[in-house]
Amino acid sequence: MEGTTETDYTADETPMVSYVNVHAILEARRTRAKASSSGDSESSQGPRVIVVGPTDFGKSTLSRMLLSWAAKQGSKPTFVDLDIGQGSITIPGCIVATPIEMPIDPVEGITLEIPLVYFFGHTTPSNNVELYKVLVKELGGMLERQFAGNTESRASGIVINTMGWIEGVGYDLLLHAIRTLKANVVLVLGQVEIYLIFIQ
Repeated sequence: MEGTTETDYTADETPMVSYVNVHAILEARRTRAKASSSGDSESSQGPRVIVVGPTDFGKSTLSRMLLSWAAKQGSKPTFVDLDIGQGSITIPGCIVATPIEMPIDPVEGITLEIPLVYFFGHTTPSNNVELYKVLVKELGGMLERQFAGNTESRASGIVINTMGWIEGVGYDLLLHAIRTLKANVVLVLGQVEIYLIFIQ
């Protein structure tokens, strides 16, 4: 960077060490799932990570980092985007899932080969909460069918990006997503209260 800034700031702490540690743990789970030769669906299932927290706390960025790092290690995790207001994979207003086979390019974005897209039609679930739940459930069912026929994808797991609506109905929708998509890792960013509620 060149030039003079109006203000500048250098952080004393960075969450990157924590993020890399999370990646290492997730990668160990993927390795165990790939090595599992038993027919047990639990042991052959890779990590199902859901990233939750308020708006503008880096959920999408963390999701992309975890996916890119996994792809660099040779895994092919599935990216599930439930944030219909932002549209990280396709246009806003859609619930989407797509496999990630290579690191995500910061400029070009995600290469779409076979995305699974459900059009919701609004940029907030509050316009039709029940339809949002139905679409998440339908997406979850379709992913289960895909994973049943593809052990590599199953072992690579999924990373789920969520919206920033975390109170009231938004919190209920987060719980619905966790149950429906069978998330077994919940990463909470910037909201200690949510973390305390989840662990109770």
